[in-house]
Amino acid sequence: MKFSLNIEQRLSIAQFLPKEGNLSEQLIGKSILDKSFVSKEDMKALQFHPLYQGRIDPDTDFEKEIDLSPEEYELLYSNFLQQDKDKKITSANVDLALKIREAKSQKPEMAIK
Repeated sequence: MKFSLNIEQRLSIAQFLPKEGNLSEQLIGKSILDKSFVSKEDMKALQFHPLYQGRIDPDTDFEKEIDLSPEEYELLYSNFLQQDKDKKITSANVDLALKIREAKSQKPEMAIK
């Protein structure tokens, strides 16, 4: 499943991964983090502006497409569901939460933007 994620979403993806679990879950989570890695070059291209309350200036943000395997997506989705049930979705990760939820209703070959 393909996701088009901006820097802010890539930085917050770890919030939807298990903090602990079995080795298989942790390796899947590591793979997701590797795919969504934000490089030094990515960070240099960004600007932070007080007007956006410490968040990234949307004019300097850009998206990167990442391709998640079915196992990676299911791990992300199951952790999203648990956080949603526990009322742990925050304003910092709500955009990514929406993409994760919307992807469940999309056809697997479609990219989520």
